Amino acid sequence: MTYDAKHTNPPPCFNNEILTKLYHAMNADDGEGCCLDGHRQLRCQEIGASVLVLLTNESVPRMLLTKRSRHLKAHAGEIGFVGGKRDESDANAAQTALREAFEEVGLKTNHAHIIGYLPCQTAKSGVSVRPVVAVVEPSEVRHLVASELEIERIIWEELDQFIWTPPHEIIMCYDDQPPFATPCWTLGAEMVWGLTGRIIASLVKVGFGVKYDWYYRLVK
Repeated sequence: MTYDAKHTNPPPCFNNEILTKLYHAMNADDGEGCCLDGHRQLRCQEIGASVLVLLTNESVPRMLLTKRSRHLKAHAGEIGFVGGKRDESDANAAQTALREAFEEVGLKTNHAHIIGYLPCQTAKSGVSVRPVVAVVEPSEVRHLVASELEIERIIWEELDQFIWTPPHEIIMCYDDQPPFATPCWTLGAEMVWGLTGRIIASLVKVGFGVKYDWYYRLVK
């Protein structure tokens, strides 16, 4: 299978106002998102990894998260998006995100409609990570299967709860860098925090104008 990123057109119609608003906000000329125009989606000079923020195109959109395998060397047992490091064969961030999504949950490239990009985030390793936002029809959700080697289970959470439920903060520190606050949402017994939490906070800020004053705030 090839992992081209030609399927970057949005679906014929969005089945809810939330995705419509998100799409227009991410692709506005004066917005903070990185729209599909080539000169804007490559805002980071060097993108070492990508994640796919996948949303269902239905009346109440859900967002794909995964619980990583406890046997992995990095981020074992954590909640995160599908995604990973860029391969030399990947032409752009979208290809990286789609390839990783196929490897981790079996998402077929032509089933994901990319609607925009979020600003890069820096991972603990120092790698620049480009979040790629896409939608999928709900009929395709049942075909996704977690990779036994990487994913313990697939999690679908309603997007609304991240928009309207304020997170609490967790203080983090990377090596010799100053400590900083990062958003954290609680999903039952699980926590969504760190890089994933920051990407979600970026999504609701860019798409819906929901800004948390302490977001990525340095701690004195």
